[in-house]
Amino acid sequence: MKDDNFTIFSSILLGILQVLTFFGFVLMAFVAEPIAHSVRERCPECLVEFAGYYGQCIVFFVFTFTNLLSPCILHYIAYFCGASAYSAMQATSQTFTRNTSIIWMIGGTNNFISALFMILSSNLSTTKNDSVTTTPASRKATYRDFSESEIRILTLFMIGITFLAVILAFLLPNRKIKDSLYEKTEHVDSIKAQLVKLHS
Repeated sequence: MKDDNFTIFSSILLGILQVLTFFGFVLMAFVAEPIAHSVRERCPECLVEFAGYYGQCIVFFVFTFTNLLSPCILHYIAYFCGASAYSAMQATSQTFTRNTSIIWMIGGTNNFISALFMILSSNLSTTKNDSVTTTPASRKATYRDFSESEIRILTLFMIGITFLAVILAFLLPNRKIKDSLYEKTEHVDSIKAQLVKLHS
């Protein structure tokens, strides 16, 4: 396969990986709290009132913290989990814009897929009034009630999406492209060095 065709192919795979990653993230963000609420309605003593929100708070905190640490380790590992680093390795200054457009064109379909999933899932079962919360304002709110089987299906679906994303990330093809942007980039490994370089 020619280098140019290879970079297009790797861009398509990276776009698909972004769809899988973002779809799982959006799905978790939108259904974690309603699922926790559904469980709490059936078993009030099993979960605290805002369990879904607490869980998402922890997830977003860990996500933010690991984003601060990941640049320090990306340079040392063979698994290129940084999309930008991988894109730079598979592109030259002439093909980078095209490849990035392909990645984001495919990755952007996640918004359509996520919206379609939310529409379909909300129509599968009717929402019902909140009977657990006590404040007048929250008592008027409606929640999507998830049955036990729906929760199991969503869990298996999320496991499948995660498994596909991890496998695809490990199998992303790698090839040394002549005059790639990655070769022309000055590598800075530590956060301190990055900050010094940023302010110099």
